[in-house]
Amino acid sequence: MYVCSTLLSEPDYEVMGYSKEQWQWCIEHERQVWNRIMDKRDLFKTEQLLLTSYLNDAPFTSEISQEAPARLGTWVGWRIAESYMNHHPEVSLQDLIANHDAEQILRDSYYKP
Repeated sequence: MYVCSTLLSEPDYEVMGYSKEQWQWCIEHERQVWNRIMDKRDLFKTEQLLLTSYLNDAPFTSEISQEAPARLGTWVGWRIAESYMNHHPEVSLQDLIANHDAEQILRDSYYKP
């Protein structure tokens, strides 16, 4: 999503497929969402049902709340990638795409909402 957002001239909420209200909800609750993900250690789990709840289309992201827009895991990933790129201006989009070390990207993103 980060790559798409840099290549498209659409507003970020449209790139994500969110309404303005859904995007604003994510911005306003970013810290709480991240804390919930980390408290439950969901970031490091691999169960398919859990991943589906964070990544797939649905009325909401059930692991967070009924008010949370769907695909909240994708949105958080976008924010992590954005933080990584902001902290590493020497990294090109091609370098980011070629980097498959998600743990390194997370660690070096210094993502702390």
